[in-house]
Amino acid sequence: MTHNLLVVDDEPKLCDLLSSALSQNGIQVFTASNGLHALKVLEQEDIDLVISDWRMPGMDGPQLLAEIKLRYPQLPVIVMTAYSTVKNAVQSMRDGAYDYIAKPFDIDELDITVSKALQFRDILKDNQRMRAELDEHQQIDSLVGDSPTFRRVLQAVDSVRESSATILLTGESGTGKEMVARAIHKHGNRAGRPFVAVNCAAIPEGLLES
Repeated sequence: MTHNLLVVDDEPKLCDLLSSALSQNGIQVFTASNGLHALKVLEQEDIDLVISDWRMPGMDGPQLLAEIKLRYPQLPVIVMTAYSTVKNAVQSMRDGAYDYIAKPFDIDELDITVSKALQFRDILKDNQRMRAELDEHQQIDSLVGDSPTFRRVLQAVDSVRESSATILLTGESGTGKEMVARAIHKHGNRAGRPFVAVNCAAIPEGLLES
């Protein structure tokens, strides 16, 4: 699989070094001299991983990381700096960096970090593709109905799907309560997490209470 990697550093020699070292195993390397230049590259190319310097003129590494997390939240970023401190490392991870390396760095170590980051990116892409396929085949309109009451149910699903409150669905057996629950889950902010259905009636009273 071909991957596109973006190296952001104001030192041309380091960009050339990283391009030469990483341009293998199906990796195409793009370079940028600062954060603003990097954002332009991201707009034009499908980048799988960003390696960014920490200190740069203009838009520095932390500012670029913040912009990437805002615009491309699933794009992994590796931060590198010659000013290695625990504070910078912790802060970059808190701000959403995938990993952190200090200059001077070992090329073999960098290769391992890059490989892991690209694997992580591939997993995210696969998840997005699978979710899109599921969405295509399991839209909320799979709940078929056209009565005024049913339309109110769909409106209620849409109004509560992003809520963090506990939702109670009531109705006769066989009316589709679990289908509605799955629709709320699938189209809400927990869609990427498991949906667990528990048949409480099949659990002994004492066990359920405990």
